[in-house]
Amino acid sequence: MEFWQGLLDSAEFLVVAMLLAIGYFRGRHNERQHLLALAERERLLADVMVFATRNPPPFTTPHDPLLVCGEVALSADYFRMFVAGLRKFVGGRFHGFETLVARARREAVLRMKEQARAAGCTLIIHVRVETTSIAQGPRGGSSVVEAIAYGTALLPASGAIAQSRLHVQASELEVLAGSTEPFDLAKNRASRRVIAVWFVGIAWLFAEMLGLGRYDYAGGTPWAIFAMLAGLAAIPLWRVLRRWRAPATESVMLTLLSGGLACVLMSFLALHINGWTDFSPRTETAYRYETDGSLRPAGCAECPTLSFPRYYEYFQAKPRDERHAFTLRRGVLGFWQFDRDAFQAKLKAFYHSR
Repeated sequence: MEFWQGLLDSAEFLVVAMLLAIGYFRGRHNERQHLLALAERERLLADVMVFATRNPPPFTTPHDPLLVCGEVALSADYFRMFVAGLRKFVGGRFHGFETLVARARREAVLRMKEQARAAGCTLIIHVRVETTSIAQGPRGGSSVVEAIAYGTALLPASGAIAQSRLHVQASELEVLAGSTEPFDLAKNRASRRVIAVWFVGIAWLFAEMLGLGRYDYAGGTPWAIFAMLAGLAAIPLWRVLRRWRAPATESVMLTLLSGGLACVLMSFLALHINGWTDFSPRTETAYRYETDGSLRPAGCAECPTLSFPRYYEYFQAKPRDERHAFTLRRGVLGFWQFDRDAFQAKLKAFYHSR
C-alpha cells in the first residue's frame, strides 16, 4: 500500500514538473512569436494615427465619426502562474505579468487600428484603453487578462455634404476643434508651479501672523509701492501661463491672486530687509501725545510722527506730560519701522490692569 501511495505521489510530482516545463518553453515561444507579430503589424499600421484628445483637428472636407474598438483576451501559461504564486511571499514586480498586460494592450490597439483601416480611416481620436482580469489561476493569480481599446475614427465622407451619413460639415468640425477640454490646474505645468509657490507663500504669511516679525511700519504701509511692484512681477507670470497654454480666464485669475499674495508678502519682506540692514544701536525715542491724537517725537527732527487711533483710550488714560518710548529702525530701504511687540506688551499690561 505504501508502494502505491509513493508511486502516486511521484506521478503527481512528475505531472506538475511536466506542466511547468511545457508552460515555460511553449509559453516563451508563443510570447516571442506574438511580440514579433506585434512589431510587424505596428509597422504596417503606422499611418493610422491614434490620439487620446477629445476634439478632432480642423478639416476642409466633411467627415463622419465612426466607433472602432479592439478586444483581446490573453492567457498566462502554467509556469507564469506558478511563479506568480511564489512571488506573493516576497512581493515586488513580476515582469512576466507586466509583459502579458503590455501585449494585451498593444494587441487591442492594433485590432482597433485594423478595424479603422478596413473602414477607410487613418485617424482615431478620444482613444481609451482598459484592462481587466476575467479569470483566476489556481493560486489566486490572474490567468486571463482582457484588454479593450476604443475610440472615434474619422471617416472622410464621399460625395456632397447631403450624402454624408451623419451630415457633419467641415465648419462644425472646426468649431469642435477650436473648443478645448476643461482646464485642469493640477495638470498644467505652469499653474502647478504657481500653486506650489502659493502654499509656500501662505505658510510664510501664517508664520508672520503668528509672530515671526516684531516690527511694523511707523508711517503706515506703503501699499501703493508694493502693488506696483507686484503688478510688474505679474506681467512675466501672465506670459509664462499663456506660453504653457493656460486659458485666458484661468491665467487672469492666477495672475491676480498671485499678485495680491505677492503684495502682502513684499510688505513683510521689506520689514525684514530694512531691519537687518540697520546696524545702528537700538535706542528708544521719546514721543509725546498731542491733542489731535498723534504722537510726535521729542528731540528728533527726522523721526516720523506716529498715530494709533485704535488705542485712543490707552493714551488718554496716561498723564499729558508722560513720554512714550518707541524703538525705531531705519535700514537700507529708507523707511521707518517701530518695535510692535514692545508696544503691544504695554497695551496688554494696561488692558489687563483695568
